[in-house]
Amino acid sequence: MSPPRVLVTGAAGEVGSALVAGLPSAGWSVVALDLAAAPAVPGVQVVLGDAFSAEVLDAALAGCVAVVHLAAVAREAPVEDIAESHVVGTARVLAAHPKLRVIARVGVAAFLDAFPPGAAQRNGVGRVVLASSNHAVGFTPRAELVGVDVRPRPDTFYGVGKVATEALGSLYADRYGTRVACLRIGTFLDRPATRRHLSTWLSPGDLVRLVDAVLRADQLQYAVVYGISANTRRWWDLGPGRALGYEPRDDAEAYAEQVIATTAEPAADDPEEVYLGGAFTTAEPAEPAAAVPGPQPVRTPAREPASPPAGAPVADAGGDLFARAWAWLAEDPDEDTRTELEALLVGDEVEELADRFDGRLEFGTAGLRGALGAGPNRMNRAVVIRAAAGLAAHLRRLGGGAVVVGYDARHKSDVFARDTAEVAAGAGLAAMVLPRPLPTPVLAFAVRHLGCAAGVMVTASHNPPRDNGYKVYLGGGSQIAPPADRDISAAIDAVGPLAGVARGQEWLTLGEEVVDSYLDRVAALVDPSELRDLRMVYTPMHGVGRDVLLSAFERGGFPPPMVVPAQGDPDPDFPTVAFPNPEEPGAMDLALAAAREAAADLVLANDPDADRCAVAIPTGGGDYRLLRGDEVGALLGVHLLRRGARGTFATSIVSSSLLGKLAADAGVAYAQTLTGFKWIAQVPDLAYGYEEALGYCVDPESVLDKDGISAALLIAEMAAQLKAQGRVLTDELDDLARRYGVHATDQLSVRLPDLSQIAAAMSRLRSAPPASLGGRSVQQVEDLADGVGGLPPTDGLRYRLDGAARVIVRPSGTEPKLKCYLEVVVPVASSLTAAREAAAERIEALKADLSAAAGIG
Repeated sequence: MSPPRVLVTGAAGEVGSALVAGLPSAGWSVVALDLAAAPAVPGVQVVLGDAFSAEVLDAALAGCVAVVHLAAVAREAPVEDIAESHVVGTARVLAAHPKLRVIARVGVAAFLDAFPPGAAQRNGVGRVVLASSNHAVGFTPRAELVGVDVRPRPDTFYGVGKVATEALGSLYADRYGTRVACLRIGTFLDRPATRRHLSTWLSPGDLVRLVDAVLRADQLQYAVVYGISANTRRWWDLGPGRALGYEPRDDAEAYAEQVIATTAEPAADDPEEVYLGGAFTTAEPAEPAAAVPGPQPVRTPAREPASPPAGAPVADAGGDLFARAWAWLAEDPDEDTRTELEALLVGDEVEELADRFDGRLEFGTAGLRGALGAGPNRMNRAVVIRAAAGLAAHLRRLGGGAVVVGYDARHKSDVFARDTAEVAAGAGLAAMVLPRPLPTPVLAFAVRHLGCAAGVMVTASHNPPRDNGYKVYLGGGSQIAPPADRDISAAIDAVGPLAGVARGQEWLTLGEEVVDSYLDRVAALVDPSELRDLRMVYTPMHGVGRDVLLSAFERGGFPPPMVVPAQGDPDPDFPTVAFPNPEEPGAMDLALAAAREAAADLVLANDPDADRCAVAIPTGGGDYRLLRGDEVGALLGVHLLRRGARGTFATSIVSSSLLGKLAADAGVAYAQTLTGFKWIAQVPDLAYGYEEALGYCVDPESVLDKDGISAALLIAEMAAQLKAQGRVLTDELDDLARRYGVHATDQLSVRLPDLSQIAAAMSRLRSAPPASLGGRSVQQVEDLADGVGGLPPTDGLRYRLDGAARVIVRPSGTEPKLKCYLEVVVPVASSLTAAREAAAERIEALKADLSAAAGIG
């Protein structure tokens, strides 16, 4: 004899999933109905559809003897939504045509049709289990033991809906003889997480035991029972459930010691201590949402959220904070972030949870970048899987193709790379992964070399150790730019539940051939006939550049640079630097100390993913000076022009104007772009591009992005050539200053973790632009948001001052910083030293005035 058949609606939710998994073992044949696919369980029939469609419902009920109805609005929501699901829908059905056609989304009433035989009855179903909630009596004062006979005292509109659920059940039990059990479910979780849960917890095992009992109880006519486990600290009477055969086995007391040790004891007047509904009694009613045309499907809730402390906001436009966190936890594929998030929930860490769940990482300039951790506003596997699925959908719309994935040595980079490959393969794309942690330029090279439609580099470049990121390249080998970034972002937003993201295992781990091809190309950039007499010190800054750079220098015929021992091996914690960026104060200290000891001719550094290159040179007496990005940019420009480079030379608008003068004298085209290599890479016929933040593209035909490996090799070649002539890089810089003037550049960069401070500073500068800066009159103010000189609009301001000085202010695209870029040009009349001193004084004066004007001093 086949087991009795039961329909579970809302089967993809937390409660529904637990019943779908557990009821078969209790002797039931299950039909799982939901808008989203329920978890696959052998023998369970899955029906995808709307539980409030008469046609779908009738088909799903065929052969069933009972219904467990979970699909309804089951969280605090605007009263209109609650009323539509639990009240208005019932009235509509009561007035409906006798043909029983359901004409609205009617919540519980879809199962208790007003015209007998009802939906359950006309399908031979005589028993309905309805999901009620303790919030139907939430304003009831806490007592030692509360029975089911207390009057309805809902604590929210949601609670009102559950009162209506129980009332409808009573009506159909009395009028039509339907056997109805209403379960006032407490807090359904794998384990209790707060002190409240020690009383309200319902374990997954006890949930199945409860539903099984009421489905089988011969004496059931109409009953309200509390859905909780056998908790020692329970407030509610288990007697009505036990009378129907429910015998809970679990007790939250098993977790009490840990919960109490990690949560604060509430005050005596805390709603958690006064009312059954706890903090729900302090929640403001949900405001109605903007009207959306057409019928809106009712989604299955996950489970009752943990209660935040009294006074904390319970509901907002995105739903309850804790509910969103629990929902995230339910589909988080990473045990590390699951454990982390559980600890935050257990500790009721409202501020930290809000920081993670009241926003999300925006997909834009550099793809994604942020701190590692759980939640949509952090970098984690769930965010990466969604990003990969959105990218794959975008590529499929464009015709598909291959995707190559690279990764550095940061925490989780290899995991994120594997997730990306699996999602790409699951979407039917050819997916390849680089053979090991490698520099970003190798990935950019591989996109073009392998003819891929896209590339993904998992890296946070020079960000702090806690960060990671996800940089996307398209088929030309350049970083994404508008409108592709917006299209991919929209595709990411359209990704549904993670369980619905297809994943494949047919992806390829590439061999070393792609690295060898990159190295061959880089080594070919230098002239093999040149002398290579150069002592060099190099630091990869705990990143992945060392092995590739050493191989490139060996193939280029250079003696191996001495690697700073303490920073040579990849280490995601970056133990010797507070911030792994060569530009940051102190980051180069170990390299400079090693250079002094070795009397090095040249100091080279890469940032952790080796797409940037820093250079330091000796100044005499054992001292070294770190060159600015603009100085290295000019030196590389001179070197390439002398070698006969043709095409367009380009810089970003925040970089020095010197390269434009070099290009004009050499008769080559020059272009300025917005900040970022995604813009420099768009320049037609690009021959060389750089930006002041240590990024240089010296071979755009193979790497259409900044490349710290090839830049290091070329600057070493130039230094070796000069050494053979008895000169040094400083001599070259002096020659440029004498001919074109001292082009002094600097940056005022302020880290402001509160992003509103950055917006406020920009607003002050727009509303009250300074008339002078650094003692020089402001001759022109350009708001870059309006699009200036053919540039795309961007958030920034440019001030042109008398005496060829310039200031640009913009928010960083990758870090919480306000960045101000300064340039002054001082002609060399007689003394180069005097001109440089004058330039330095003007820069400092600009910084002081700009700090005051922006309010960031």
